[in-house]
Amino acid sequence: TTPDSLESPASDPSIIVYTWIEEVEGIEFIVYSSSIEARTKNSFTNLSSGESGVIIYNVTESTNSDWRKTTDYWEGPDDLFPNTTYSFKANSRNQAGVENGETILYATSTLCNTPSTPELLKVHISSVSLKINTNSNTPWTKYSIKVSSTGITKYLQQNNALGDTAVYRDTATWTDNIWVEGLTSNTTYTFSVNAKNSNGVTTTYSLLTTTVTLANPPANAGHDNATQTKVSITWTWDSGGNQKEFYAWTASSDTGWTSSVNWLLGDLGTNTSYLLQVKA
Repeated sequence: TTPDSLESPASDPSIIVYTWIEEVEGIEFIVYSSSIEARTKNSFTNLSSGESGVIIYNVTESTNSDWRKTTDYWEGPDDLFPNTTYSFKANSRNQAGVENGETILYATSTLCNTPSTPELLKVHISSVSLKINTNSNTPWTKYSIKVSSTGITKYLQQNNALGDTAVYRDTATWTDNIWVEGLTSNTTYTFSVNAKNSNGVTTTYSLLTTTVTLANPPANAGHDNATQTKVSITWTWDSGGNQKEFYAWTASSDTGWTSSVNWLLGDLGTNTSYLLQVKA
């Protein structure tokens, strides 16, 4: 027997045992309209040693970062669709290459593209119609329409009136011929559009479309002081109008644009009828 004071020699070769590395605790994202950067939320001990590493998968795109020895953001594909949801998962492994197991799925959506300048379709006295230019956003993207004039900023509501709060709807709901109602005649308005993605993140507003609503038509056209060769024509502004200039004409003459509300016609034929029209 071996005396108690003596020890057996150590095993040869020596056995190296590696403990488990930390599990991935979650995934963080930096989101753009055509790409998503992803990294693990937590750090890892001795990540640079041996076979240690972390890997991130874009499950939707069937791609991954490969095993990496860093927790910096993985940039991933740069050709993603705007306002589209993508799912990710991750894993970690220790110095011996033993994996912990994949995480649950983490999802996020790319940002929307900022809409292009809206297209102006029709202009009336108290309303205009326009069309949203989506700039290649996905069909489920939602948009709000901002309407501004001197001293006011409003947003188009579901009933085509203006309100204080932005209303977001997709283009199928807004339609391709969106009416903005309740405007003031002969007034300059600007229109712009922004977009909101599935995560509720909005873009900046688009470049502006600018127009001036039509003037109210002149009213109460009449005449007085008629003689055999001349007559004085008068008219007034329509109620609530902001007209600046009027244009009156007959088949043979006109006033040109003028701020006057009367017109003296001379050199007329005796006992002859004349048709007069006025616009603003």
